Amino acid sequence: MSVVRKPPSQQTRAEKLKNLKAARLARKRNIRRKSAGKRNIRKRRKAVTRVYVNNPVRRRMKRRRTSNPGNHLTGGTKDINPQYYSGYSVQTANDTTSTSTYVVPVPRYSAGPTQSIVMEVLKVYFDTPEPIALASDTEKIHSVRVIFSTKDHATTEAAFSASDVFAKYTSDSVGAFTAAGTYRMIRQEPFCYDCSDGMGHGILIASDTFSVQIASTGTGQTNGCSWKLLYRFKRVSLSEYIGIVQSQQY
Repeated sequence: MSVVRKPPSQQTRAEKLKNLKAARLARKRNIRRKSAGKRNIRKRRKAVTRVYVNNPVRRRMKRRRTSNPGNHLTGGTKDINPQYYSGYSVQTANDTTSTSTYVVPVPRYSAGPTQSIVMEVLKVYFDTPEPIALASDTEKIHSVRVIFSTKDHATTEAAFSASDVFAKYTSDSVGAFTAAGTYRMIRQEPFCYDCSDGMGHGILIASDTFSVQIASTGTGQTNGCSWKLLYRFKRVSLSEYIGIVQSQQY
């Protein structure tokens, strides 16, 4: 709408009404421009915020902050403090192979629908009684073996190469009682067998029980062994749990 360019004293009534309508129209246009500018500012702010939240660099930094060494060592349980499982195993007769079965400790928390909790053995400590003296003028060998496995081998001594055997200790005494005093004893007590790797991961026991076997040769007596398992619990997936069971029992 055009505006009449005359002083107000020289304008007619119709011209004054025309200028008034033009002024009102211009005022409305200015108000619309200001409101449109505010909407554009809000849109730009939302766009900037959206880019900031979805920034992949920011997501990676957040994952690094929430990572915990316990997640890698214990499968998410965050329980990195091990416990002791202690016991004493003894032969049923002199120089025989005897097997004792022990129940795996039960965790006090739930594993969830897609996971299972297993026992993770880190170290095994052996302490056998002091062997008897070798009172013989010929060479004698006294040997005591202690074997940990996830399978019960009964009276058959398990080979260290078996897939279910995860720790073994042998204590030997070799010598002869002669005038020259020839005698030798091999003994290391208590002995620690390390079942873990360089990253702190141990042997996983997925069965309900584990077995301790005592075997001896030439001792002429019933031998026993005090032992300790350094263990903790670990949460694994069901597929991994089934694989562990198959490898340790068959």
